[in-house]
Amino acid sequence: MELTNAGAAMRDEASIALAAVNRVVQKARLLNEVGACVLGTISVLVILNLPGVLAELRQRHHNVNLTIRQNISGHIIDAVINGEMDAGFVIGDVSNKQLEVMPIAPVVLCIVGPWAWRNNIQSADWSDITKFPWISTRDKCSFSAIAQQFFARNNVTPVPSMMADQERTLTELLCLEMGLTLMREDLALSAQDSQQVYIWPKEKTVSQLCFIWAKNREVSPVVMALIESVKTLWDVHN
Repeated sequence: MELTNAGAAMRDEASIALAAVNRVVQKARLLNEVGACVLGTISVLVILNLPGVLAELRQRHHNVNLTIRQNISGHIIDAVINGEMDAGFVIGDVSNKQLEVMPIAPVVLCIVGPWAWRNNIQSADWSDITKFPWISTRDKCSFSAIAQQFFARNNVTPVPSMMADQERTLTELLCLEMGLTLMREDLALSAQDSQQVYIWPKEKTVSQLCFIWAKNREVSPVVMALIESVKTLWDVHN
């Protein structure tokens, strides 16, 4: 038995309609499943607009079992690579074949010292900066690589006198007049307003706030929703 032309057209239209219904059902099933996701964040959540990210995420995926873990950038990168985290926010350059990287905002960093040292810091040049005690960060902290690149561009090599890996600790050490360090400008401006630190006025450096995720987790509805949420919130087009 052969279909007439009209019958064949009706068959094709029915197939298209059935495929559309299946896509809707599949999407509804995905949205109603409970999705698990572990998100890594750097220590200070203000620049991440995390409440906005979570609100956007819940609009895109209604049943989310989301775990948030704070750490320094290097540990977040390692955790996403080895599968302990699905995605995360980090500062600095990221290059790994297992990861996708989305730059979302510039991060300005500056050299700061104790408020009590402001007169000496204000008049200092690069050669003077190396004479101050330097508070460094661990290699896994993105500030370590950023500082090294900043110094290399200016042909200087400060000698670390101590090490810290939390921004709060850096501020506390500055207040104790332990040395100079690299700090995010937004934090430094706030601390300078309260006369805790003084920003070296000669030069600053710029890095990137990035959102990263494991390529093998891109098929996860929650990870996909996270990616789209971040794109929407930071107006990223790619």
